[in-house]
Amino acid sequence: MNRMAMGGVIGGVVCVLAASAGAGEIWGIKSMGSALPSQAPANLFRFNHDASGFTDFGPISIVGGGNVDADALAASSTLGLYAFWLTPNGSQLMHLGSGSPVGTTVGTFMPTRSMRAATFDAADRLWAIDASTSEIMQINPLTGSIIGMPALLHTAVAALLVEGEGSDIAVTMGGEMIFVNGNRIYSLDPFSGAATLLGQDPTANPVNFLVGAAFSPDAPADRLFAFEVNGTDDLITYDMNVNYNPSPLIPHILPGFNAGRGDLASVIPGPGLIGVLGAAGLVGLVRRRR
Repeated sequence: MNRMAMGGVIGGVVCVLAASAGAGEIWGIKSMGSALPSQAPANLFRFNHDASGFTDFGPISIVGGGNVDADALAASSTLGLYAFWLTPNGSQLMHLGSGSPVGTTVGTFMPTRSMRAATFDAADRLWAIDASTSEIMQINPLTGSIIGMPALLHTAVAALLVEGEGSDIAVTMGGEMIFVNGNRIYSLDPFSGAATLLGQDPTANPVNFLVGAAFSPDAPADRLFAFEVNGTDDLITYDMNVNYNPSPLIPHILPGFNAGRGDLASVIPGPGLIGVLGAAGLVGLVRRRR
């Protein structure tokens, strides 16, 4: 598989992921491969932690427009699903509500940005990674604006570059952010950009290229769900407390087209639902179950 004027603001009460959609469900995007890293269609899908219930919701589009390339999917129990619309010239945040493939743009277009990874953290803050600059930044999900200064990804000894316009981030049951990049898995501090290597997938011929990451409250706390697009577009898992050998979950998803890139996201609901939305940004008090 291939490795290598927009606007709108959401106001008022925001959409919550439907109660009928179980907390343990995992959402994903698979985009088409081409001469570019990815292109439309980018299909939205969903599955359960035990591989049951796989559902394809079809290509992601924009209200009033056609199908778009999309990546950097993120899920919040209070705000719903978000993703970034990708173009050759930049990225645009969009809101997918409770799981519709028809998105509503949020805020203004972000020139030159290539948002390829996103997640909501334990405090319901939205984080995203720009693959073109290898920076992580906090995003206001109501305005689409960057909060504070982006942080360059790095290890203790060197800069850490996003491989092949891929990667993803996810948060564990305990609130730790995990970053998948190529075939490597890191722990990541989103405030500083500091990454610590946890393990490497030993798969060869071909090497697994990870573009999606998620956890589920219905699965063991150390089980990382991942989407790889360098082989046959498979959903796999890692039991990180054991090793980083992948286990198959759902092979060759959406076989109608070869993957370019993709993403995974899941909601980890907190014990209560308290949120404060301020003009300066989102201050969430939701805590994830441990």
